[in-house]
Amino acid sequence: MKKLLILPALLFLHEAGFAQQCTCPNLGPELVVNGDFSAGNTGFSSLYTYSSFAWPGFYGITTNAFTNNSNWCTGGDHTTGSGNFFWVDASNTTTGVLIWSQSFTVQPNTNYIFSCWVNTLDPQGPGTLQFSINNQLIGPLLTAPSTLCTWAQYCVMWNSGSNTGAAVGIANQSVFFAGNDMGIDDISFKECQTNCNITVSISASDTICSGGNLPLNAAGGTSYSWSPVNSLNNANVPNPVANPTTTTTYTVVITDGNCVDSAFVTVTVAPNPVAIIETNTTSGEAPLTVQFTSASINAATQTWNVQPGDSTFTGPFNYVFNEPGTYIITLWVTNSNGCPDSTRITIEVKPNSSIYVPNAFTPNADGLNDVFMAATEGIEEFEAYIFDRWGNMLYTWTNENDGWNGMYRGDLVQEDVYVWKIRAIGVEGKRYGLVGHVSVIR
Repeated sequence: MKKLLILPALLFLHEAGFAQQCTCPNLGPELVVNGDFSAGNTGFSSLYTYSSFAWPGFYGITTNAFTNNSNWCTGGDHTTGSGNFFWVDASNTTTGVLIWSQSFTVQPNTNYIFSCWVNTLDPQGPGTLQFSINNQLIGPLLTAPSTLCTWAQYCVMWNSGSNTGAAVGIANQSVFFAGNDMGIDDISFKECQTNCNITVSISASDTICSGGNLPLNAAGGTSYSWSPVNSLNNANVPNPVANPTTTTTYTVVITDGNCVDSAFVTVTVAPNPVAIIETNTTSGEAPLTVQFTSASINAATQTWNVQPGDSTFTGPFNYVFNEPGTYIITLWVTNSNGCPDSTRITIEVKPNSSIYVPNAFTPNADGLNDVFMAATEGIEEFEAYIFDRWGNMLYTWTNENDGWNGMYRGDLVQEDVYVWKIRAIGVEGKRYGLVGHVSVIR
């Protein structure tokens, strides 16, 4: 049994792992009982029904599958060509069902080779199988040979980790009615023994943020084979970069000449937080008071920033916007693993419109208070009218910066009290309809 060294880094080993590896310099004794089925239907378990004729969900022991189904090919077993082998008419309804299983006592932290020989019986094949150990499907799907009654070997290397027992099985992964009919023979489960002094080491951080990546690192051999390969940039180097989207256990099989060993590391993918801002309003007239709170998901810290102004906060806060304008508020959050997220919102602060109208003016050309005009703030539309006491309109204007100089048809009006009316719209949409009196003093 080879020494497995784990570098002191933030990682943990999967309790048991597998690797596609069919070679071993020194195999231990056979643990499978009746793996060649020479003793018939004994020594193993199946969730299928034992039968002498083929039907989906049935299995049997035969020397020639043609005798069990006339649609199947004629051929013998893998061991001798004339002995027994296991046939199965795989179910067309459920995947993952164990068609064969057996249990053994195993040594912890030890590599084992699990293998079997498979052929295709039905012309509409091939079907697919998968190895299972301790109720966990391991290795890739095993597609039976496309040539009828031709045997092919399939195997995996499995490390027992902390396990002291192994419930090994072969599971059906075909769900079609016809063609998923196979023969199985010479099932084997053996310890992979070696006197090599190869020392395997593997290191990596154990947690990354969603969307992140990290380098893995292994040492101790001359060639390396990592799996699963779909989230690695290169599966055949000692230090690939992994970018898994979900928590993944990586296996590396390391060889040095005829020596083989394996190691395992689980990379946990931590979900990112989701930054969410809640406010009581996002627009209004100045001065505008806004309450900011974080409704973020999976967030441990929060940092806020208000621009312009560059004000920073680390928790819920109220902010008074005294000046009209557009403000950007950004929220940054992190979770307990340091994974970040951010979001921002816009606050629109509008001017507060107003109109002030005097009640008298003195159009005597002395440069002081000679024009009657309204003092306005934030007005977008404006109309003003002057009437005498009998309702005659004397003057009108539409620019809030203009006014009435007391003239009517070229003459200065007499000293009296006059009526004014103003209609206006402020920038915030407020509508004005004002009426009042102004005294002309000469």
